[in-house]
Amino acid sequence: YSLLLAKRGMHVISFEASPDTAWLQRSSAALNGLLLSTPTTQSSASSGGSLTIIDRGVSDKPTTGRLSRHSHSPGMTSFATVDKFDLRRGDNGTALDADIQLVRAKDILDELGITGNNETQQYEQSHILHLLKIDVEGFELKALKGLDLSRYKFRHIVMEYFPEMLRGAGTDPPEVLLYILSYGYKFHEIGIKGELRKIDIGDNDATGLRDWAVKAEKKAGSGFH
Repeated sequence: YSLLLAKRGMHVISFEASPDTAWLQRSSAALNGLLLSTPTTQSSASSGGSLTIIDRGVSDKPTTGRLSRHSHSPGMTSFATVDKFDLRRGDNGTALDADIQLVRAKDILDELGITGNNETQQYEQSHILHLLKIDVEGFELKALKGLDLSRYKFRHIVMEYFPEMLRGAGTDPPEVLLYILSYGYKFHEIGIKGELRKIDIGDNDATGLRDWAVKAEKKAGSGFH
């Protein structure tokens, strides 16, 4: 998705915790003629898309985490511990498991000179953050808390809802949805063909959203929604 959006003229910042995936991303960007931007070139790349790759994981505080891989599907990685999905830490993991530096996304955005939203800015200027896509296999709430949605107000947030992985990261699954709700976002499901379906959570938003989360988990079983 990072390459696709950059190819379409967007300026993309990609946090990639997996070292080999980050290498593949850089290689693919080079093959497709995309500008691999740095803090000094990001602002000058206005005529076309750009891609800034941050080879770090994201969390709610700077620390180090153990990145585990599925032994039969190396592309599935997580800092959560879920035995059911063959994601374990330490000696029980695969040879490709590694300790990875975790950062707060807002700290990196500050370093890149991305100021986020400012009440003194004009409407058009304060909505330059178009899309936040999160795919962190259970670390969603920690990643979001390290971003500061009150400052960085994205027009859209796209993420999967994977209850079992969230529990593996120590999160009560509905809490990640309630956290996003607290910043004024509305919720939609994305269908198989990309169609959007509004989630009806009634007048009591928090209770309605929690009820939807319970139903969604029953519907998806051990998978994601």
